[in-house]
Amino acid sequence: VKTKAERVSYIQEEKRQLAKPRFYSSLFYGISIFLVVTFQEAYWPFVLLIAALIWIARIHMIEAERDIELTEKRRMKKNIQLQYTTNFVFIILIGLFYPVLFMFDLPLFPNIFVYALFVVVFLTLDTSLERSGRRLDAEYPTKKELRTYSKSWKKI
Repeated sequence: VKTKAERVSYIQEEKRQLAKPRFYSSLFYGISIFLVVTFQEAYWPFVLLIAALIWIARIHMIEAERDIELTEKRRMKKNIQLQYTTNFVFIILIGLFYPVLFMFDLPLFPNIFVYALFVVVFLTLDTSLERSGRRLDAEYPTKKELRTYSKSWKKI
């Protein structure tokens, strides 16, 4: 079992390895959303959108599996899975809100409040999962601790 400092170093190095795939999958996701909105009558942009989401989901799965291996606690493993699932659903919510409004010709105003409510719920859930993670495994690094980048991040 690794110490917190070893876990932070390991996760940061692994994140560095995934930086380019994350960037390209996000770019592909953004382009596919643009194409879905631009070519509303065509089906092929939806195929690209699904492919982008599968790519992003795969990266999330790789990260979740990596993080799960760093803890012995069963409940913490479930917590990590839920964090990554929540983050993935949040990515879908953020990316598809305006295209869905646009494509179905829905009014912005009442829906912006629903969107804001979803954002608040997801951010609250994320914070709650982070707190429960600290209780479940004190040696597991928090997001804030992972943001204090090591020198390896400068290589990107």
